[in-house]
Amino acid sequence: MSQKQAVKTGRPQVPFVERQAKVTRAVNRIDNFGIGEIRRLINTGRAMTRAGVFEGARYASRIPRQPLRPEPLPRAAATALRRGCEELGPAYVKFAQIIASSPGLFPDVLSDEFRKCLDAVPPMPRREVHQRIRRELGAPVKDIFEYFDDTPLASASIAQVHRARYDGNDIVVKVRRPGLVRRFRHDLRILRRIAGILNEFETTAVANPIGVVEDFARTLYEEMDFAREGESMERFEANISKGDYPSVNIPKVHWDYTSERVLTMSREYGVAPDDADTILNTWNIDVMPVFLEAAGAWIESAFVHGFFHGDLHAGNLMLNENGIITFLDFGIMGNLEEDDRKVLRKLIPAMMVQGDFDLVAEMITDLAAFSSSQVTKEQATSQLADDIRKLHSETVTKTVKELAQSFGSILSDVITAARTHGLFMPKEFVLIGKQMLYLERYAQVLLPDYEIFTDPKIMETLMTSLDLSDNEIH
Repeated sequence: MSQKQAVKTGRPQVPFVERQAKVTRAVNRIDNFGIGEIRRLINTGRAMTRAGVFEGARYASRIPRQPLRPEPLPRAAATALRRGCEELGPAYVKFAQIIASSPGLFPDVLSDEFRKCLDAVPPMPRREVHQRIRRELGAPVKDIFEYFDDTPLASASIAQVHRARYDGNDIVVKVRRPGLVRRFRHDLRILRRIAGILNEFETTAVANPIGVVEDFARTLYEEMDFAREGESMERFEANISKGDYPSVNIPKVHWDYTSERVLTMSREYGVAPDDADTILNTWNIDVMPVFLEAAGAWIESAFVHGFFHGDLHAGNLMLNENGIITFLDFGIMGNLEEDDRKVLRKLIPAMMVQGDFDLVAEMITDLAAFSSSQVTKEQATSQLADDIRKLHSETVTKTVKELAQSFGSILSDVITAARTHGLFMPKEFVLIGKQMLYLERYAQVLLPDYEIFTDPKIMETLMTSLDLSDNEIH
């Protein structure tokens, strides 16, 4: 078969709304539990035993419940959990990655240990990769691409990425691992059953285990749809193209060779944003304007358009020697509805400018789901306001620079404090807090003397995007 005879998939024919409904149906079915889940549960217990998880379970009582008085989770227990997740495969590895990319919401030692799960996962055999591409695109690899590297450029829990060449251009092909839906289904049903048991105990119910598993399931099913990811890339690019961000780049999707399980796009070059030595010393890039554009583009995408990249860890951003920063991996996206933006119009100045902690607590309570049976919602609101005051009392002695570089941490601490009182913020608010932490972290690495959230350009973008007038912020 010649290259021209290869079957082209084109843009997805199934509307976005229908694919979203499919995800919802899959999430609703994780309540089911059958013989397949029993077998998998037995294997899960064996894997955790081999990893030493149960031996380290005696340390569980030392996991902190109060974020204002953190205690370390023993390293041995964290290591055992990480090994167990790696042995159990994609669903557990993905869960570990979410913990790793959520600093402030879990014990530091656990987040640090689980960052090892962000590294390369053993790749699929060559035969499986070629079979997947032929099944999805309708032709052998050699008949579609001028060149295809069987050694993956990157290998992760859901997919791996291969270098290739098509029509004279360098591209990458992202291939989903086979059998994920079945494996995820078994593991998610086990996690949902465990969450249901934990929900019966007051000490663990406060963490909303059922909600955590359901959110995790939705994220997984959305991330597995590569056609959805391609659409997200184009939607994100269309939104930020309305602003002035010439240094921000989004890979181009090749829709002719993209499907739900294979994503083909332009290849981008560069290094991670935390590679300060290459960026500052080898390339000698003036980082400030690039950082302002990247941060401004993300803020506009979130607060103006309500559709934002939800996973800005270092592997999903790439800066090249020409000072162009590329956003990668659009599998996890956030949607900020207009009603949520209205709340942010009051919440951000109340926390950043006015110091009205009672108002902050009330707004969080209005937004959050409430799960505690020990106190009333009004009592939880009062306790949360007290916790926010304590957080503020720890920040009043900091310099402006320290405050500017820790706003994301403060927001994360507020969200964590809310959780300890049975108040659970919508997923989008948690995602926003996480991305602000990432932005702060890159600023600290590349611009150690830069005060990100006192920068007039950043604040103008943030406040303008929220449509805040002078009366609202003074």
